[in-house]
Amino acid sequence: MQSAEPLSQLEQKMDAYEFFHQIVEPNCENALRPPYHLRLAWNAIVSLNTVPEFIVLHRLGYKTDVDRDLLYRVSNVAPGGRDWL
Repeated sequence: MQSAEPLSQLEQKMDAYEFFHQIVEPNCENALRPPYHLRLAWNAIVSLNTVPEFIVLHRLGYKTDVDRDLLYRVSNVAPGGRDWL
């Protein structure tokens, strides 16, 4: 398996706000209008599911050494809602 290419400057700079407006919103809009396809709904769901991680990374200053377990615990949906958002 080959190693992945390094991210370009553009890819490295997408913050939570940009992710939501450039990825999540269009995916949700596409899923909610005809023709309805499971693929479009799946893209919207996966995009929405990623938003909490982007918010956590934003609050941590987009550090590159964030522990994956910490990121998962903080962004995981807890019963009772997401008061920390």
